[in-house]
Amino acid sequence: MWNEIANQIQQATGQPFRVQHQRSIGGGSVNQAYAIVDGTQAYFVKLNQASRLAMFEAEAIGLREIAATQTIRVPQVTMLG
Repeated sequence: MWNEIANQIQQATGQPFRVQHQRSIGGGSVNQAYAIVDGTQAYFVKLNQASRLAMFEAEAIGLREIAATQTIRVPQVTMLG
């Protein structure tokens, strides 16, 4: 799984990425959440069933709209897979 996620990150960013460490992050009851790092770069990854894609798409739209207000710091969203 982590190799596929690393490949998707490489395709999305155009930068090499190899997961050296990953750790589960708690706090959500709907998705699995992880912090992954390669020694230089770090990403927050949320995982769920493919049937939940619409939920992720709606969240990405909302985060982009919040970011557009330039009122608070918002993570950059990249949909993979």
